[in-house]
Amino acid sequence: GSVYNINASGSGFTDLHSFTGVDGANPATELLQSGNRLYGTTAFGGLGSGTVFAMNSDGSDFTVLHTFSATNSAPNLLFPTNSDGAAPYAKLVLAGGTLYGTTTIGGSLGYGTIFAVGTNGMNFRTLFNFGFTNGFFPSASLLSGNTLYGTTVQGGPVGDGVVFALSLSPALNIQLLGGKAVLTWDDPAFSLQSATNVQAPYTTIVGAGNPYTNSITGPTEFFRLQGN
Repeated sequence: GSVYNINASGSGFTDLHSFTGVDGANPATELLQSGNRLYGTTAFGGLGSGTVFAMNSDGSDFTVLHTFSATNSAPNLLFPTNSDGAAPYAKLVLAGGTLYGTTTIGGSLGYGTIFAVGTNGMNFRTLFNFGFTNGFFPSASLLSGNTLYGTTVQGGPVGDGVVFALSLSPALNIQLLGGKAVLTWDDPAFSLQSATNVQAPYTTIVGAGNPYTNSITGPTEFFRLQGN
């Protein structure tokens, strides 16, 4: 497969990127454009389960943002499982510097996943694993906001598909730099809170905007985000 552009008149055809299999194979959906950057998925390639990629609109700076892990065919040959999903067919959506998408199969139960990954390829996470009773084979593009909306081809109570919604919680990212912890998150509508242990009362850290730096000097400290 390849990524190309062409003028509406049919002239000026340019092959921007030809996939080799290592970087993906069989791109099966339209691209997402944000400024000069293009984002897309391939249904196969990488380790065999597909990739998420980014590139400039002129074909430069092609980057594989995520390679989906190889699937395990046992114990169910029809619905292979893995840790992050397989065969993404739907167009990605972008919200707050994070890309969201679905895989049609794979995940912990084999029936597909909803995933998120940063536009820089960092902080990949599986947001949801479908389990057939709540849907199977999500292949349509998501609608975003503070909630992701989508559909599945099969699964659900009668097996003929579902319409689903998934509320988004921003990821709290912690990076250790020397004797400090640098905390970042995507949504400024969420306040940063801290506590001395997981079950202790959490207190909002006054003035803690994104990013926030905390010196590591005292006892163990736990952090979380709280919606305003």
